[in-house]
Amino acid sequence: MITKYKVNEIMDALTINSWGIIVIDDDYRNRVLERDLFNVPNSLFKSGFQGEQTVLTILVPYGTEDGEKPKGDQFGRVDPSAWSFDYHREVKALLKTLEERMYDDLGHRIEGTTHYVDQSPYNDREIAFYSGLGQVGYHHLLINPELGSSVFIGYIIFPKRLSIEASALTNFEQLPVSLEYEGCRHCEKCLSACPTSVCGPEGDMKYCVSALTQTKEAIEAIYLSKMSNRLYGCNICQRVCPAGIRKTPHPSVSIRNPNWVDLFSLLSMTQKEFKAAYGHMGFSWRGLWVLKRNALVVLGNHGGTEVLRQLDAYKWLNDDQRLAPYYKRAINALRYRNFKHSDTSG
Repeated sequence: MITKYKVNEIMDALTINSWGIIVIDDDYRNRVLERDLFNVPNSLFKSGFQGEQTVLTILVPYGTEDGEKPKGDQFGRVDPSAWSFDYHREVKALLKTLEERMYDDLGHRIEGTTHYVDQSPYNDREIAFYSGLGQVGYHHLLINPELGSSVFIGYIIFPKRLSIEASALTNFEQLPVSLEYEGCRHCEKCLSACPTSVCGPEGDMKYCVSALTQTKEAIEAIYLSKMSNRLYGCNICQRVCPAGIRKTPHPSVSIRNPNWVDLFSLLSMTQKEFKAAYGHMGFSWRGLWVLKRNALVVLGNHGGTEVLRQLDAYKWLNDDQRLAPYYKRAINALRYRNFKHSDTSG
């Protein structure tokens, strides 16, 4: 049997300060479903799995501060959480190391174990909540009392009940009754700071700026200017959140370079060049054409005369059916801005 002391020892060795373990059986599933706090279709507790499972969940804090922006209007911002590293790969590596160290004490391996970081068939926040790791804020993110919301959620699902000391498991009776983070009711800073007004209980997250920078769907015109200089991600809500505690990032997900991309360089890249330059980073998974689309949106939002001159030489983008509308929008926005500037200065 693995003791709580041993689990803490393993976690400390991997610099993991926030973790939770739950054992899911039929009784546990029924108790969760009676609450049904999340009411989401992609629930682990509604997955149809009939046996027992053990879920070990960890939180990995990441940095939120931008590097110094280079001079010029041709740079787009990548959220720090997706810069310098591929967090999917880094957190999964932590999970695999954690699993191996658990096996050292269990004395045997378990077949069918799965690891998830972000790209999961289940709802990550639901699993983290029932693991006792936090509540959900008005910005729809998990808030941990010690780490805040700037955390990656990773978890291992073992398809059986592990031999773990009961004191190492999250106590269902001690979980918060409410899903909502208590401090949000007396704050609401994210509601006024969010560019697209999706923060709050009724907000539709598909219009979150971070979601807009990742969607492959056409972006409605009213949201293009709200993307501002965001090439990928956003995090405005986390920056204004009083509960967004800034902890030292985990060593595996520390930012090492300014998180700004030269958009003209990006627009000129082939797929091979893109993979060579950014394939090791967390934002590259979304694909080159989506990021080229976002680059055009950012240039149209912030560019001046020099950006217009340079972008005018990229007429070949009109040949790409997916990028053409955004290229035309950027050119028109830049011409209008330059016209207003010249009219005012004249």
